[in-house]
Amino acid sequence: NYNAAPDVTRSFTIQDTTAPTVSAFSSTAVDGTYASGSTIAISATTSEAIQSGNTLTVTLDTGASVTLTAPSAGTSLSGTYTVGAGQSSSDLTVSSFTIGTVRDTAGNAMTSTTMPAAASNIAQNSALVVDGVLPTVTAFSSSTADGTYGIGSTVNISATTSESIQSGNTLTVTLETGVTDRTVLLTAASAGTSLTGTYTVQSGDTTSDLTVSSFTIGTVADTAGNAMTATTVPSGASNIAGAKALVIDGVVPTMTVVASPSSVSSGGTSTVTFTASEATSTFALDDVGATLGTLSNFTVVSSTSYTATFTAAQSVDGTAVVTVSLGSFTDVAGNASIAAFTGNVTVTNTSASSGGRVSAFSGSTNYIVEQFTSVGDSTWTVPRGVTSVEYLVVGGGGAGGTAYVHASAGGGGGGQVTLGTRNMTENETYSIFVGSGGTTSTGGPNPGGDGVWSRIATSGDVT
Repeated sequence: NYNAAPDVTRSFTIQDTTAPTVSAFSSTAVDGTYASGSTIAISATTSEAIQSGNTLTVTLDTGASVTLTAPSAGTSLSGTYTVGAGQSSSDLTVSSFTIGTVRDTAGNAMTSTTMPAAASNIAQNSALVVDGVLPTVTAFSSSTADGTYGIGSTVNISATTSESIQSGNTLTVTLETGVTDRTVLLTAASAGTSLTGTYTVQSGDTTSDLTVSSFTIGTVADTAGNAMTATTVPSGASNIAGAKALVIDGVVPTMTVVASPSSVSSGGTSTVTFTASEATSTFALDDVGATLGTLSNFTVVSSTSYTATFTAAQSVDGTAVVTVSLGSFTDVAGNASIAAFTGNVTVTNTSASSGGRVSAFSGSTNYIVEQFTSVGDSTWTVPRGVTSVEYLVVGGGGAGGTAYVHASAGGGGGGQVTLGTRNMTENETYSIFVGSGGTTSTGGPNPGGDGVWSRIATSGDVT
């Protein structure tokens, strides 16, 4: 008989002691450029299945940290990276990682933080550019030549940005222009780093060195879509005043007119002083007119001060007005005066006035008498209705001679008198010349000088 062998059953337990590792980092984001606020999916793949809820924290080359979580048991952990302001990368990748809690299904904890090979990192398999840097204004400038600019003049204003911005973007700058600061819209004509605009000088604008004092942002974003937020104004050579010498003069010049003396007799003279509010090189006698008289002897005292002689007409009475015409002169910036400026001279017609007209009766005849006593030339126009005049012309008297010790000299020749009647035509103009007396000699004994003849003449007369 054979004895049967007994059945033997053996059992074996296989123990898993291998810890899980990270075998790859990847992203499902589409290749492209990502601006501040954009999101990018980040994933890690492990060498074996890990438990649900396990975590890793990766550090990206932008400096940002992202927590990756296993949503279920398996070999994947995932998370989302939100691009922060100022962060950048030309090719996003994971630089390192730390382990939160990662265990395989056997309970073996991950301990290794060795990075996967380059071929298994994000940069090798994706082209994700991170641009979280916001554009800023780095400079304000002008291409306009240094100089002084008046009302209506234009000045170019430009802004330079730290990086390329989108076409059509805008800024509004405020310029320091005196009591009222002016604003100028700057626009990017194309994608790039420049925005430009034009400032037109307005009446009242003034500054000794044009510059930008502040600015506001319309819509400015770089090519990645990062919006400008900072409104810090560049200083020094990075602002207009630091690099240019642009003087703004939008103030129109004015003129004061003062006569001294302010009252004269007809035929008398007064010195008129013209004082400009600022320097001008274009003011001339042709810019001035006068009623009841004429102006002469125009003199430039300085760039802001001028004088002229006002001579009242013969036989007039009233208020003479000396007028500087509107727009007749400009300042150095080219601003023209925008008003007329006047000064007054009171002219009195009396019997003592040279050329003064007075009434006189002789019997039943009413005469109008005019007399000329100021030495030198003057003119007289025949009044309306006058057909003849009776005249009396007296030459200048001679001067007396001088005495010396026991001798004395004779006087100069005395003036003669001529009188008569002359037919005249209305509005005809005559030249009246009043001769001076002789000049007294000096030393001695010397005779006195002869007087100078007086005359009435019109064109064609022999004088």
